[in-house]
Amino acid sequence: MGVNVTARAAKNNDFTSEKRADLKVKALKRAGAQSGFTLLEVMVSLAILGIGILMVMQLFSGGLGLAVAANKHTEAVLLAREKMAETLVDKDIYPGITEGTGEGDLRWQVKVTPFENASTDNNGYLYIMKVVVSVRKANREEATYRLTSMKSIFLEE
Repeated sequence: MGVNVTARAAKNNDFTSEKRADLKVKALKRAGAQSGFTLLEVMVSLAILGIGILMVMQLFSGGLGLAVAANKHTEAVLLAREKMAETLVDKDIYPGITEGTGEGDLRWQVKVTPFENASTDNNGYLYIMKVVVSVRKANREEATYRLTSMKSIFLEE
């Protein structure tokens, strides 16, 4: 009986080693078949990458457009403040409208109107003038930026 057990064990060992070798060959064949990417996988990944790059480019161009618009608005604000300062410093201010052009396509307008009736005291008249400065683009009717202020003028008798 000892011989039969040994012969069976040897037979089982051979079968196991053959089976192991067969399994290794099959595993290597499967791994070799799946080791690369298919053309479809590559095309899908490139399409996803392209969509991502396109979205980033649109974000940058949108940000650049907003920066240009902010710069133009800043130019309009600075022009309006400059014209308001010039008008309020002027000692000889009279009701009326003054217009002109600024840098680029900006147009400005200064409108001075009496705000209230003159009040009198013992030494003269006190006038209050309303000053409105408007800045707009050359191709637009409505103002891009508008400043309003008051100026008091004292005229001696």
